Amino acid sequence: MRSSSYYMDDLDSVAGYISKISSGDIARRLTEKCGISNEDFIHPVAEFSSVVAAVDGSNSMILESGSFSVAAVRAVSVAFREGSRLFTKTTPLRLPRLSAADIPAEYSRMYMECFGDEPENPVEDEPSRAASVFRDTLEYWAARETISELDEGDCLMLDGSLRTSHASHDPVISGIVRDCGNKGIHLISVSKRNSLT
Repeated sequence: MRSSSYYMDDLDSVAGYISKISSGDIARRLTEKCGISNEDFIHPVAEFSSVVAAVDGSNSMILESGSFSVAAVRAVSVAFREGSRLFTKTTPLRLPRLSAADIPAEYSRMYMECFGDEPENPVEDEPSRAASVFRDTLEYWAARETISELDEGDCLMLDGSLRTSHASHDPVISGIVRDCGNKGIHLISVSKRNSLT
């Protein structure tokens, strides 16, 4: 077999591709490639001066082996008022170790860091399912942090239905709904796929 030049070529290729697609004015490139323009969007009425904030997360398996996996998980919140971005906040990128032995402790640690409490229900799912629960944890943490930045009449959009995918999140989502209600924040749930639809 040859040296590791194939490996280095593959790394260079992937790094070059990522650099190419993530550099420059991404919004302009997207609109040009998709053939959309500013006129294709319906703008809110000018009188709407409240803040619109949104929270979403992502997860990806970055290592999978026979005995354990590693996922990359994060969440982002962004807020706009009258077409201007007020803030973008990104959680730290987390790399939980996902194995039968590690998942409960890794999850308990992240949950404690985010919510200051031990989860009532441990995560004992297979790695890809567990990665989604870890991502949801960061999304709910970002949502709670975002609520503190919002005022009465503002809107908070969450990804997914207001039903949790893991029982440990039930008190968290209940708290988000309660806090939004107490502050007069409009809570919007956007679900792309749902068994209810």
